[in-house]
Amino acid sequence: MVEASTNPYGLWEPFLFVAPDNSLQVYYARELALNNQDVVMRRSHDGGASWGPLTTVAGAGLVTRDGMPGVATYWDGTQTAMMVIFESGYPFRIVTEKSVDSGATWTQRTTIYAPPGGLSAGSPQIASVGSHLVAVFMTDENSSQHNWPNYAQIKTVASTQISPNGVRWSPSSAIAGASSYWPGAYKKDDGNVFLTYVAGPSYMLSLPVSVIGR
Repeated sequence: MVEASTNPYGLWEPFLFVAPDNSLQVYYARELALNNQDVVMRRSHDGGASWGPLTTVAGAGLVTRDGMPGVATYWDGTQTAMMVIFESGYPFRIVTEKSVDSGATWTQRTTIYAPPGGLSAGSPQIASVGSHLVAVFMTDENSSQHNWPNYAQIKTVASTQISPNGVRWSPSSAIAGASSYWPGAYKKDDGNVFLTYVAGPSYMLSLPVSVIGR
C-alpha cells in the first residue's frame, strides 16, 4: 500500500511513471478539503515493494483543486526534464509544471489551456513524441449544453517550441465530438501517438475508443 485515505477525503487518479533516475514513481491527487486538493508523488527504488516520503508536486500553499496528473519525459533544449500535466479548478483548466531533478522539485507552474467564459477543461494526459509534446484533454467549451463534465469533447494541443524557459503550444484541435470523456495518450513511436477516450451518452456510461495521431 502506498497511502491510505482519511475520511472524509480521498486519494484519486494514480499514475505510475519511471523517472530518468530509474525510480518508480506514483503520482496521485490528495484531497485536503472539498475545495482543496494537491498533486503528490511517492517514489520506490525497489520495484514498488516500499515507498518513500510524500513529495507535493502541485498545489502547496494554494486553495485549488489540482488533480488527474499525467507525466512525460522530454528534452528541454539543454537537459532531460519531466513535465506533469493536471487539471486545476475552479473552473477547471489545464496546468503544467516542470522538473529537472527526476521529480524532487517542481517549477514553472503554467496554465496551458483555459476555456473562456468560465467553462471547463480537464482530465489531461501528455506524451513525448519525437521532439514534441502532445497533450490531450476534454472540454465543454464548444458544447451546446454546459453541465460539466457532461457533453465534453476531446481536444489536443502540441508543442510548437520547447526551451529551458517553457513550452509554447499550438491552437487546440478537436478529435472527438460531444459526449467524449477521460482521454489518454501513449507514444507509439517517434512520429505517432495513441490517443484514447471513452464515448457514450454520459461520462459514467461510455465505451472505449482509440485513434492514432501523427
